[in-house]
Amino acid sequence: MAAPAARRLIRALGLALAGLALCIALFALAGWIGSAIPRNAGWEEPASGVEIMVETNGIHTGLILPLVTPEKDWRSDFPAADLADPLRPYTHVAVSWGEHEVFLNTPSWWDLSPGTVLRIAGLGGKGVLHVAHYVRPAPSASARPLRLTPAQYRRLVAAIEGSVPPRPRVIHRGYGPQDVFYDAAGRYTPGNTCNQWTSNMLAQAGARTGWWTPFAGGVMKWVPVRQADAERQAGSNEMAFLIYIGAAAAEIAGCSAFWAWLRLDRSALLVLPGLASLCLFAWLLTLIDATNAGRAYAAYGGIYIASSLLWLWLVEGARPDRWDVAGAAICLCGAALILWGPRS
Repeated sequence: MAAPAARRLIRALGLALAGLALCIALFALAGWIGSAIPRNAGWEEPASGVEIMVETNGIHTGLILPLVTPEKDWRSDFPAADLADPLRPYTHVAVSWGEHEVFLNTPSWWDLSPGTVLRIAGLGGKGVLHVAHYVRPAPSASARPLRLTPAQYRRLVAAIEGSVPPRPRVIHRGYGPQDVFYDAAGRYTPGNTCNQWTSNMLAQAGARTGWWTPFAGGVMKWVPVRQADAERQAGSNEMAFLIYIGAAAAEIAGCSAFWAWLRLDRSALLVLPGLASLCLFAWLLTLIDATNAGRAYAAYGGIYIASSLLWLWLVEGARPDRWDVAGAAICLCGAALILWGPRS
């Protein structure tokens, strides 16, 4: 009697984990679709105006703003006296919004605990502003320039000011001597993330961005890439190819774990490493510059097909036939054309 009961328990646990994986997949799909629908679709970047930057670390996004312009002096809202290092000649301030616990204690994915994830998914969390001060920040693939007209920048300023807490306010120590956190209004939920805040600010300024952008890639894909950044991106395609191979291996391994459980009647415990592998797959794809998401995933699709046939041969012991090989070769050629094809 004990053995059947244990099997039922394991199967129930496996079904629960499979349901969780399905929910995560549906959330990711909804985020991808929502970020592809534009707000301010007719907006075009002006030839002159106020230049800001949209920055990302792959998890969070934020806005880098000139410290002083005719439209706004941020020194009154975010004084350098709040910093551990107030004496540097700061020229810019980076502002982002997020969940209190995550922002203060989760600088990377590796610091994120399951308990925090479940709490945010179920109850949400308090809002907090992260403010960092920079000296002449250089444009890069992770800090992309974006030009606004003075009127658009004034609207952006007004939108950000709506998140700035009034004085007196609670100040929390930052990650280093040049940044701090301030308690802020708003509640962080799965539908109202740090990245959604960034896109909301841009939308209120009048810039083109996505409707629902829970992930950093959904924000960054709407930020125009300057020619110099595009040239740097061309040199990163080799790294993208290697990331795609790792992502394909992780996705195939994760899906194979569910296949073994549901189709081959193997242990439901395989779901655990399967979920870990699928999470690794999802994380690896976030390392790809998603400025053009469709193009990035099209290239990955070709590499995934070829990798699946390699898995068939090396892991499952079934030798691909000539049609398999021909199809994989075509897919790899397509991926290579997408990654390295010359574009004007």
